[in-house]
Amino acid sequence: METGHARIPLLKAEVAKGRYIIIYLDSSESHYSFRAGKHATLSLSSGNNGNFDIRRIFSISSSPNRSDVLRFATEIGDSDFKKKLAGMKPGEQVDVSPPLGGFFLISDRQRPVIFITSGIGITPVASIVNWCADEGIGQRICLVYINKNSEEELFMEELEGLASRLKNFSIVRITTGDSDESPSLTFSRVKLDTYAPDIDTGRAIFYVSGKPRFVHDARNALLSQGIASASIKTEKFSGY
Repeated sequence: METGHARIPLLKAEVAKGRYIIIYLDSSESHYSFRAGKHATLSLSSGNNGNFDIRRIFSISSSPNRSDVLRFATEIGDSDFKKKLAGMKPGEQVDVSPPLGGFFLISDRQRPVIFITSGIGITPVASIVNWCADEGIGQRICLVYINKNSEEELFMEELEGLASRLKNFSIVRITTGDSDESPSLTFSRVKLDTYAPDIDTGRAIFYVSGKPRFVHDARNALLSQGIASASIKTEKFSGY
């Protein structure tokens, strides 16, 4: 059963690769529960009358089985939320909405899963893959992660560790280098059966996450290769 609204103290916030902020909340007492792949609205207090009036939506990147820690990540930026977050100290409260969204695994465990993502879009994927590992789910999963370079990748050490011990999980890393070509355009040039030859793409379900342009282009690339619209689930990361 998923949790309701909660106030959860900040455990720590750390910078990764000079590009991302990873947020850890201490959920050991709140017992915040959610379905892997969902997101939540985080609210911080601006200091005016104690109201939690600075809000942003973030995908949860930790496994639901980690009852002690709730993890989020975002790109570094100049928004009021991120400026406030940068100055917060451990123990300060973060207001967390109930879990939201529909970017989670369908119940049919016989269908292989292909995640297609770029940059910060990896966050819900990390949650789902970690949860599958925790639960011993043997569903075939392939992650296609497309970035300009390794500095745009997030949670790769963690995910590669999972891929090394899980026979059903593989990662395809695609980098565009210094090219001006967008990651989604690079993806559109690659045939699906080159990612995971053992996967029947006609039976697979595709999960596409990232910034709106990437999601739009990647979805169109899938449709152009004959993938049915009903077999594509998307999660757009707006506001970046």
